[in-house]
Amino acid sequence: MEPPSDDLSSYKQNNLPRNTAQPQLYGSLSDPQSTTLQHRDSFISDQKTSQFLTTANIVKSFVGLGILAAPSGYQMVGFIPATLMILINGAVNTYTVHLQTKVKEAFDHDKVQTYTDLGLVCFGHKGEMGFALTILVNQILTCSGYVKFFIEQLDLLSREVKTNERTSSDEDGNKFAFYLMSIGILGVIGQFQSMKAVSYISLVAIISIVTAIAYILFSDIDEIVNPTLNLSHKLCDLSGIPYFYGIASFMFEGNAVQLEIYSQMEKPQALFTNALGNALLFASWLIVLLGSLSYASYGQFTYGVILLNLDPHISTYIVQIIYSIGILCGYCLMIIPSLKILKLFSLYKLIPDFQLFGFKKLKSKATRLCLVILCCSLAYNISDLGQFLNFQGSITGILMTYVFPIACYFKTMGLQGIQERERYMCFGILAYGVIGGVMSAGYAFQALIKINQD
Repeated sequence: MEPPSDDLSSYKQNNLPRNTAQPQLYGSLSDPQSTTLQHRDSFISDQKTSQFLTTANIVKSFVGLGILAAPSGYQMVGFIPATLMILINGAVNTYTVHLQTKVKEAFDHDKVQTYTDLGLVCFGHKGEMGFALTILVNQILTCSGYVKFFIEQLDLLSREVKTNERTSSDEDGNKFAFYLMSIGILGVIGQFQSMKAVSYISLVAIISIVTAIAYILFSDIDEIVNPTLNLSHKLCDLSGIPYFYGIASFMFEGNAVQLEIYSQMEKPQALFTNALGNALLFASWLIVLLGSLSYASYGQFTYGVILLNLDPHISTYIVQIIYSIGILCGYCLMIIPSLKILKLFSLYKLIPDFQLFGFKKLKSKATRLCLVILCCSLAYNISDLGQFLNFQGSITGILMTYVFPIACYFKTMGLQGIQERERYMCFGILAYGVIGGVMSAGYAFQALIKINQD
């Protein structure tokens, strides 16, 4: 059943109780055959997370691979534009996640638990499928980027240790061995079905990433105090905006999983907003601190991934390993929406559950393993990680961060149900997201074509 054109503001005036009005207006919400809204399945268990673990999940979902490209972004556009864009993107992500939770709370709290559900209740089954396909592509590509980084860093590290010098990532090395290693690791930790268990994996990832970032910052300060390079810096260079825009969007890559985090939290209506604000405030300033300090340290010599600027010795190698493990652990959280979205497809529903060697209900485990192999195989064949992240952030990232949340908010509340100042702010965010995304996507696409031709 398609939802009616009446928006939420119109039927609120009838003073109907929210939980009794909803099934009449949106039949799919109370339909026992609704695929999307049956969330108590074998993919994710119902264990709730505390505010601390929720904050850890949010931080991990937003701080991952993109932060390492922040210093390179500062090199492209200079201190002022880079800092402004990172802080703006952090504030916009906070606001659009908040909009997602407002739309969720306007409907049945227990049944609207994912980003895909928002597409269903706001725009019917076509919206559901559109949201689902966008999220599926985004999450698989994001996870592939994580695996690509893991493979690339360990491959570079193995050749550095062997030759005692920096080598190009294009050279032959041990990538296939690390590809198999990534399948082995994710094949195990990717089987965790409890959000609480995933939260502990996220906590390990955060500790690993923060430890590595602390080492990078310490190295930056040492380089600033005892400079070894003749540096030049930019305050403002707008010519680099098309490239930096997509990377800056990817720096906050966790928008699609926030409703899952919200739904698995204890007392989310009372505590989630505070957890979200603290997490994104921390994430935004951490990105700014790393980006600005590393660029100040290495100037025009800043590499695309700041780890490559560190002096090659044992402590640097340990940090590379720690960060790589932290990034790989982020897979467990970021793949969750894809697991649920697969249930929407008729072909998947036709596959029966099965048992083997006494192990029952293996369909979920087999699905998770297939996604691991898919993401690892994509990662193995990605030619340029930087342009890949830029292109992804410019398309799917923009849709999920800027376009979809605001469209759902407008549909739910109605334009007249939103204060004029907030309405104009939403239009401004849409313009910022769409114009910047189109510009950056075109730039990244041309760069990818050129790389493949070369």
